[in-house]
Amino acid sequence: MKKSFLVIITSLFVTVFTAKTVHAQDNNPDSATIVNEALKESAQERQIQDKENEKPKPNRFSKFDLSKRPHDHLIIGFGIAGLSGTNDTTSTHGFSRQFEIEMMFDKPIRTNPHLSVGYGLGLMSTNLFFSNKYIDLATSTNSVDFSTTKKFNKFKLVLNYIEIPVEFRYAKNIEQPQKGFKFAIGIKAGYLMSAYSKGKNEINSSGASLYGTGYVEKQRNSRFFNSTMLSGTARVGFGAFSIFGNYSVLSMFKSAAGPTLRPYSIGFAVSGL
Repeated sequence: MKKSFLVIITSLFVTVFTAKTVHAQDNNPDSATIVNEALKESAQERQIQDKENEKPKPNRFSKFDLSKRPHDHLIIGFGIAGLSGTNDTTSTHGFSRQFEIEMMFDKPIRTNPHLSVGYGLGLMSTNLFFSNKYIDLATSTNSVDFSTTKKFNKFKLVLNYIEIPVEFRYAKNIEQPQKGFKFAIGIKAGYLMSAYSKGKNEINSSGASLYGTGYVEKQRNSRFFNSTMLSGTARVGFGAFSIFGNYSVLSMFKSAAGPTLRPYSIGFAVSGL
């Protein structure tokens, strides 16, 4: 009887001990399980971080409203014209001038709308004045000559171009660039549409009029001139008003058709940008 009682007690003890051991193992996973759990948590954290990084970062210019910013505008410019590379024979005299009108489109740069690119189409007319000179555009020779033998009291050469201007711009006022400081640099490529000369009051070597002061001689011929025009440009101003400068990279005349003379101009412009 006593022996049977001891066996029962012993069996109960073993059963309870085994149950506690199994329960402890369930609550305390081995090292491999711990590592796997840690890796899963790390992967989840990386996924969350990657999603945060994929979100577009706010642009510091996003607060500006560009919907009312003008995207096209008219530029009207008028300035003093001249020629570089002249000598006593080819120098200009009087008020040589240049007039230009351009229709341009403005494309702000998204990452920084202070900056923009402008491009468009325009017309430019250059009027170069000379005194006591004559340029024979009707000559049958292969080159044009600045003559002081036959001469006019007033003589002008007119070059008319159609042009494509391209500018890189800065505007202080992002939403209304026409109301703040601005500047632009760029180039103009153009095509010579016409060239003509006009002489008034032909005179002799002593300066006396040969045919009266009202005598006018005109010639129209563009074969001596470069048909392509390429100029560097710059413009700086405030509001609708600015000062501009143009300088031709190419000579006015074709190679071997005349002296190497490069037109330039400095003037005043009215524009939106």
